[in-house]
Amino acid sequence: MDRHREKPPDLPLHALLRRLRELRCQPHTPSGDLEWLELRVLDTLEMTGHWRAASIANLHDDLASFETEFPGLVGPLVRSPGDQDEPPCSDRTPGLAELPTIWARAGRECELALWALANDVRGRLDWETPEGDVCARTLHLLWPLLDQGLLRAVDLLEDGGLGYWEGSAASHIQRIEREWCRLDRPPSLGDIAWFVGER
Repeated sequence: MDRHREKPPDLPLHALLRRLRELRCQPHTPSGDLEWLELRVLDTLEMTGHWRAASIANLHDDLASFETEFPGLVGPLVRSPGDQDEPPCSDRTPGLAELPTIWARAGRECELALWALANDVRGRLDWETPEGDVCARTLHLLWPLLDQGLLRAVDLLEDGGLGYWEGSAASHIQRIEREWCRLDRPPSLGDIAWFVGER
């Protein structure tokens, strides 16, 4: 996508984040799509400068697609007086080393899909990076979070509960790597594992 296209309309990120979280708590809503949009907003809030502008442009496209599939679900967004969507001016996006901090913070608020973490890593490398390298980088960043208990690997159960993985962080990393290799493709929504932070 062209990062130099015309600046999109303003998007109240904090209001959007609140609305997505409200919807995820309601029954019979598309929780997977909402979780993905929520993670996109959290990632965008960490960005600044032209990186943020490009991410907001992509978010507008994502929301348009969501609105087509689920008309009227998000509805109008209203800012709160304390919302601060614009950070100090900067031209830097968080690098790979900062992703664990972002993931740990996001994990306290929502379930994180492995595919979304992998895309965070892929987006900071090259989209043509071999999948084996994306896997290795992702698991390298994920390992200390699991080891320190800042994130825990889970399965999402049919009743809406969480099935926590048993065993050590090392065994979880090995399991994820093994199942990722078996996919022979990038992970997608629902593949292999989800992660939750301290609640």
